[in-house]
Amino acid sequence: MYQIKSKTKRFVAGLLGASLALSFAFAVTVKADTASDLQAQINSLLATISALQAQLTTVQGGSSTTGTGYTFSSDLTLGSSGADVMNLQKVLNMSSDTQVASSGAGSPGQETSKFGPLTKAAVIKFQQKNGISPAVGYVGPITRAKLNSMSSSSSTTTTTTTTTTTSTTSTVPGCTSTSGWSPTTGQLCSGSTTTTTVPVVPAGSGLTVSSPTQPAVTIAPNGASRVPFTKVTLTAGNDGDVTVNSLTVQRTGLAQDAAFSSIVLIDEQGLQVGTSKTFNSNHQTTLGDPFVVPRGTSRTLTVAGNMPASGSSYAGQVATLTVVGVNTSATVSGSLPITGSAQTINASLTLGTATLYVSQYDPASNLTKNIGDTALKFSGIKVTAGSAEDVTLWSIRWNQTGSAGSSDLANLVTVLDGTSYPTIASADGKYFTTLFPNGVVIQKGFSKEMYIQGDIVGSGSANRTIEFDLYNASDLYLSGNTYNFGILGAANSTGTLTSTSRSKFTTSTPFYGGSTMTINAGTVTTVAKSSTAAPAANIAINVPNQILGAYDADIKGEPVSVQSTVFHLSSNSTATTKVITSVSLIDKNGSVVAGPKDAAGVNAADGSAGAAGDQTVTFTDTITYPVGKGTYTLVGKLPGGSTGYTNGSTVIASTTPSGWGTVKGQITGNTLTLTNAVFGMNTMTVRTAALAISAANNPAAQTVVAGSQDFLFTNLQFDATQSGEDVRVSTIPTHLTYTAGAGNDISSCRLYDGATNLTTGSNVVNPDTTASSAAYTFTLDQALVIPKGTVKTIGVKCNVSGAATAFVGHWDMSTTDVGTTLSVTGVGSATLTATGDNSGTSYTIASANTTGVPVAAYRFKATNDDVDLQRLVLTLTNTASSSSSDIVLARIFDGNTEVGQATFTGGSTKATSTLSTPVRLVRDTDKVLKVKLDLGSISNSSAVTVSGHLVNVDIDTNDTAGTYGTGVGSGVRVNSTGSTSIASTGVRVFKSYPTLAQDTLTATGLSATSPLLRFKVTADAKGPVNIAKFTLSMATSSVVVGGVNIFAFNNSDYSSSPLSGVNSGGQLMTTNVDTANYVSSPTIAIYPQTIAGATTTIQVAAGSTMYFEVRASTVTTSGTSYNVVTTLKGDTAYPLVNNTYFMGTVASTSGLATTPNLDGGSNSALNRLLWSPNSTTTPTVNDVDWSNGPPHSLKRVRGFCFTKNIKASP
Repeated sequence: MYQIKSKTKRFVAGLLGASLALSFAFAVTVKADTASDLQAQINSLLATISALQAQLTTVQGGSSTTGTGYTFSSDLTLGSSGADVMNLQKVLNMSSDTQVASSGAGSPGQETSKFGPLTKAAVIKFQQKNGISPAVGYVGPITRAKLNSMSSSSSTTTTTTTTTTTSTTSTVPGCTSTSGWSPTTGQLCSGSTTTTTVPVVPAGSGLTVSSPTQPAVTIAPNGASRVPFTKVTLTAGNDGDVTVNSLTVQRTGLAQDAAFSSIVLIDEQGLQVGTSKTFNSNHQTTLGDPFVVPRGTSRTLTVAGNMPASGSSYAGQVATLTVVGVNTSATVSGSLPITGSAQTINASLTLGTATLYVSQYDPASNLTKNIGDTALKFSGIKVTAGSAEDVTLWSIRWNQTGSAGSSDLANLVTVLDGTSYPTIASADGKYFTTLFPNGVVIQKGFSKEMYIQGDIVGSGSANRTIEFDLYNASDLYLSGNTYNFGILGAANSTGTLTSTSRSKFTTSTPFYGGSTMTINAGTVTTVAKSSTAAPAANIAINVPNQILGAYDADIKGEPVSVQSTVFHLSSNSTATTKVITSVSLIDKNGSVVAGPKDAAGVNAADGSAGAAGDQTVTFTDTITYPVGKGTYTLVGKLPGGSTGYTNGSTVIASTTPSGWGTVKGQITGNTLTLTNAVFGMNTMTVRTAALAISAANNPAAQTVVAGSQDFLFTNLQFDATQSGEDVRVSTIPTHLTYTAGAGNDISSCRLYDGATNLTTGSNVVNPDTTASSAAYTFTLDQALVIPKGTVKTIGVKCNVSGAATAFVGHWDMSTTDVGTTLSVTGVGSATLTATGDNSGTSYTIASANTTGVPVAAYRFKATNDDVDLQRLVLTLTNTASSSSSDIVLARIFDGNTEVGQATFTGGSTKATSTLSTPVRLVRDTDKVLKVKLDLGSISNSSAVTVSGHLVNVDIDTNDTAGTYGTGVGSGVRVNSTGSTSIASTGVRVFKSYPTLAQDTLTATGLSATSPLLRFKVTADAKGPVNIAKFTLSMATSSVVVGGVNIFAFNNSDYSSSPLSGVNSGGQLMTTNVDTANYVSSPTIAIYPQTIAGATTTIQVAAGSTMYFEVRASTVTTSGTSYNVVTTLKGDTAYPLVNNTYFMGTVASTSGLATTPNLDGGSNSALNRLLWSPNSTTTPTVNDVDWSNGPPHSLKRVRGFCFTKNIKASP
């Protein structure tokens, strides 16, 4: 290897590259001669370099400093790098409230040359502290001026041969120089000083190049991206940062240039540095954009290859990539060239693929957006993984090619799956890279969409453009998860970019061209009369802040300032010569934005011209309208008197926005033109104070209960709708008129504003007996204010004596009887009635040992007074079929809230429930209470051993010791009235029961063995049920079916796991039922049989389901259309049984003469479906434990059938 240490390294590197290129062009014998000549040339060059280095023993450099220590001459923003950024961080770290970081990178003493998010946040704090607007973290001319003006200037010059400098510094806490003031103590920094000698650090002058561990030797398959070939480590000296402009790379090894589609440079974070490049005629290329190696640190970069999608002609070639030059102004030392690993070109390995589309989130068209718009979607793509392997997304690099600078944009993020990932800006602010930590996996055949999003900020950015592209396909880094090679995405389709046709992939650069977004300056969308604020209303005279009108200003883009605004105030009062004073403009927050100022009028002293009564108000205060829609209200004080405004005068405010003066955008400084023509606001009418009083229609004349407390006698209405100002009332004169009884039948009369008592203590009125009509004045505890334009309702409430028997009277506001007459009846006039409610009385069945079974609902109603229901008495009826043993507990519910319980003890048929929560029955309003039962169990060891009991629980409404409540007003007991009892239809209790439901058919058409009907039977979880009989009916049209049977299965597929214990395949009857002789609708009884033809039953386990299918073995059709209607029949009523057994048998001869036979005799019409609840054991057909059906939750629809229509054409 050759030792290179010179600023002329680039020439040497180029010469070395040329020699390497020639080494592949000639034969071996010639190559030796060429190498000999080259060595002689290099030795001569090295001698020259040594002489030059001897002369360059001192490298000079310097910087201008101010009191902060530095002068800033260029703008800085997120992504900037270099010495100015480090100096900026040092200045920011001089004050704790603008410090970049408290520890680590960026903290005092550990400043860096990178302008990252922490630096941006510190700049915002600095701008806010110093009143710089907008405070967005961009160091522009205003911020630089502030930094450079913080103290007086001085200068110093340093050289690399000068290791120290003498300087005078301040000892005042918080000061870093002798200029300015301390940020911590406020003292002058020159108040106390000391002279010290400090070392001076020169600019970086040295860079060492070395070869780290090289990538592993592997293959470079077709279509792979970022295949690592060579690594190089660059180390900056301790004397300063070093900027590297690029690396020169040459293709070497036994391979051709065309074996690569392009070459890229990758940094330590996996970020691509610069764009991808191809080789020139010398087999070389220059990689990377300028980057910084901080002093005393190293950076390791990787030269990687992107392989063409197809290249079988290069398979087997072995390629290397050699770094032959490092382009920098610093002195380079170390070993060059550096050649990495030799990778073999491979054309047989099939890698995964990724197809790229335009994302649905991409604007897909050129747009215009405003300064200040946020969360804008600039550009987006969709990645779809191919079928070969899962793909991982690692990074994307957006290229902003519009005219907007990085300072015009903020909060740039890449959004993927709803998560925002930060972007890293390049030094020139044109590339924005997002890394996806740990990668984002895209499964084979699936897609991910991502887009870049951000805000438009900055000043002077109007008319600039924003366009985010992908310059190369390699800007999107993907890798396959099977072979771990990088993958280049391929566009689904390509096109040609034009000024009006964007958002498409191309076959050149940029690889993907995004939409163009043009930045618009601030605009005023509308200035118009407000549609909601300041409606037409009454206003008062001589009262400040009367509303004159309101308008809305809808501002887009940026805040807008207006220096002059004129409002016109017209009136129908031509005699008005006095002007409206103290006119102000108020925003939606109540803040004054202009004024107060007096109007100038036609007939005023200034003699302004115009219509009689017209006035103008001109605000010269600068009004700033923020972005968004705001409402602004004009207020003022109207004069009264003969030359002022009188009752009925009107005022209409108007303005002409196009005539407003000096309208400017606050960010861009652009002058704007408002195009809105004149518009008038709502009419305001001058009204003097006015109040109308009347009695309300409610409450109506009615009968009340003696002893009622706080009873509402009347509502007095105070109407200020025609008032120009609020009305204050402190006393209210009233009259009490009565035609029967005595005045002292009522007492403690008070006025109420809603629930608020306005008269307490000595202000309570107690009428006497002196006259049938007497005046009483209510003095309010505090004055009552009735706002203008409103109606206030005040209630008069009194207590009614419990001894009152014949009082008839009313309250009003004058001697004229305008009040509402109220009568008082004697004690005990409140009533409580109860009736049945059909919401809870439908017949149902339930399993024993079940809680919360609804059995009845009752409707209660109170009259003349509210009643608190205290107690209910329940009665157990139908004792021939049930007893208290069937019920564990009765529960009473008000809606979903349990309010009481009742227990039937011993053999009692009554149960009393004193409600745990009394139920308030508002008079003349229905209240429904429901009764639910907890049922007892059925077993050999229980009090109840048989199923079939019908349990009816009713309410006793005619028992003076039973159901009652308490009058809320009178406090007296109110017994319920009505019939002796209100019966419910009850609940029938079984040990368990089946539920039948129709199932769907999976096929259509009609043929032999086609399923005609499918249904399923589910046993309740309380126990198993047995089935002894099904009954079918069949109605046909143009078809004859024969050989009907039912098949049973344990699975819902109706094929596997057929029922055992019956015939093969789950067939219930040994012989199919022949229906050929049926002319009309046949009724077919199906009894389960064993394979020997013996009668048996089917048991469905507790909580499980069995599946049944009706089939016909023969189907004969005629005509062009035919159908069959198959019905599983139910029973219309409970079977005829006696109260000894409650159930029946299936066999025609049971040996028990007193038990009913459900399958014949009087039950022949009620035996379609026979089943048993297994009350105490598994029954036989002779056991008295059978009932009929259907017994599911739809018992109210008795005889409900499941029907399947099948209709097809041959």
